[in-house]
Amino acid sequence: MTREIGIPYSFASADAEFSEAWQNPKHTAIELPAVDVNKVLASRYVLDPPVHVTRSMVWDMEVKKSWDPLTYIPYVVSEARSWGRHPTEEGCEHFCRSSIQRAWITEKTGKVLEDVRINHKQQRVLFMGRASMTSQEGDTLRAAAFSPCSMSNTQPGEPKQLRRICGASSFLQEIGMTVM
Repeated sequence: MTREIGIPYSFASADAEFSEAWQNPKHTAIELPAVDVNKVLASRYVLDPPVHVTRSMVWDMEVKKSWDPLTYIPYVVSEARSWGRHPTEEGCEHFCRSSIQRAWITEKTGKVLEDVRINHKQQRVLFMGRASMTSQEGDTLRAAAFSPCSMSNTQPGEPKQLRRICGASSFLQEIGMTVM
């Protein structure tokens, strides 16, 4: 992927694109509550011996999940493929991803195309939803109507996951989400 086809090259430019979408009043922005990983594990599982998950463990999983979502979230993703992984600026990398995913709040499934940006220093991943993309084989891929942008990052201190999702209001209305 290069600038010529409209994909920003740096993490900073992708972050600016996400921030612009987040601030756009024509889009609906959703920030899910931060999840305290250790608290969830303690309340839902009996671990013997007890396990204390660290921030670096969560980050390692987040990076692996971004490349291979089918292994880590099979209840959301039914097929997935990533390609073109390469470093960008220092501490960052980029790749493309195509997957069949379940929509947020309906049982619909469809192709989701994402331009994935990872910033290891900030421990942030940006999943930039794209309407179309060129596969590694040179084929043009087209996304389903529900392919929003999202951001994931780990929080300082105890491992917590923060997710932000941003989509055009018309997209959210199509899948049945109330837009305020």
